[in-house]
Amino acid sequence: MRAYFAMRCAAAVGLVTLAVLIGAVPRASAQEVTLEVWSHEADEPAKVAFRELAARNFEKSHPGAKVRITWYEKNPLFAALKTALPAGKGPDVFYLEPDQTEYITANYIVPLDDSVNWNQIEPWARKVWTHNGKTYGIPQEAYTVELYYNKDMLKTLGVTQGHRGNIVELKVKLLKMLRVTATVRIPAPTSRSRRCCASSVRTIIRNCSPASYLLRIHALSRFSNGSRIWSTPAPIRRIS
Repeated sequence: MRAYFAMRCAAAVGLVTLAVLIGAVPRASAQEVTLEVWSHEADEPAKVAFRELAARNFEKSHPGAKVRITWYEKNPLFAALKTALPAGKGPDVFYLEPDQTEYITANYIVPLDDSVNWNQIEPWARKVWTHNGKTYGIPQEAYTVELYYNKDMLKTLGVTQGHRGNIVELKVKLLKMLRVTATVRIPAPTSRSRRCCASSVRTIIRNCSPASYLLRIHALSRFSNGSRIWSTPAPIRRIS
């Protein structure tokens, strides 16, 4: 087996793949201001508590500033932004992902090059959020994504060792190749599937019955794309 690793970065408060972007909304007073923040992770209490604590600490260190966070799950957040921003009613800071450059080209956000102490941020993390020479996001978190595969099986499909690049693109390519060659019957994946809990993933991988890791990845992708539900008996037995 071989694992390929890709570092993903979301900005915001990823934060990785998840960023915090500053809306180009003027404020009337420098003495008293409320920052409107829209973030995803509404269904992750630990992250909500962490971000809220950061907001309260910011208020303590900046008298007169208030931070109001509205919590969404990711897809509802993106839907709300697409409605609010064109109407001039968007937030001051919001979560976004690096490939969503349409917000930049539409002039909904402003560059942060002169507003952030970049000495406290890793250069590679800033680079993720640099578009046409300007930086538009503050990284909030980074994580790795691993793809395990059978080298001999994929060699027959034209995939050689040493591949480096976007892990999501590689996964999509592999699954489509397998589908075309009928090696494994797998539906074409979507580009933005919901990530499941890492501990649950590890548990399912250890306990799935198929010998091939590719089949195990397929089994997990069914949970990610919504075609199978976590609350069904089989995954419950494996996790409990």
